Amino acid sequence: MADYSRFYSSDSGFSPWISRNVDSMDSRLGYFNIDGKIMNSKNFEEVKKGFEFFTFQEKFDMIVAVANGGIIPAAMLNQKLDLEIQLLKLHLRDAFQKQLFNKPQLLKEIKFNVKGKNILLVEDRVKTSSTLNYAKELLINAGAGMVKTFAVNGKADYCLYDEICFMFP
Repeated sequence: MADYSRFYSSDSGFSPWISRNVDSMDSRLGYFNIDGKIMNSKNFEEVKKGFEFFTFQEKFDMIVAVANGGIIPAAMLNQKLDLEIQLLKLHLRDAFQKQLFNKPQLLKEIKFNVKGKNILLVEDRVKTSSTLNYAKELLINAGAGMVKTFAVNGKADYCLYDEICFMFP
């Protein structure tokens, strides 16, 4: 495997997962070849612009980030929305994106108040929707008034991109 350290250093924001799985990259085209699958890539500035111009129809009382992937997107949304952020700690996949459980596991019970609140539930990438759907169900069962979902990439009520595979920088 070639050395692509300049693409996944801590300064560039790419995760260590990429360093273990990138077979090749064509920086001119912006595509990764990971485990034989072509993945489109976006640079941070491109994604950041998407956040800057994104609008919501609803008014929210709180942002809930699915930890760990939703933390950075939630913080970026909070720059615009200026809302309370809470973490919902769930676990489904390992660092290599291999599914570990049949369904997502709640790692820490919900201790923040969601009763009657309009919540924006944030995740970085949605593949199967199982984690996002489970998180939404947990929040509704805890008394949330409304839960809308946001993903940087994938199927959600709101998303920046909906591409087959996409690496979030």
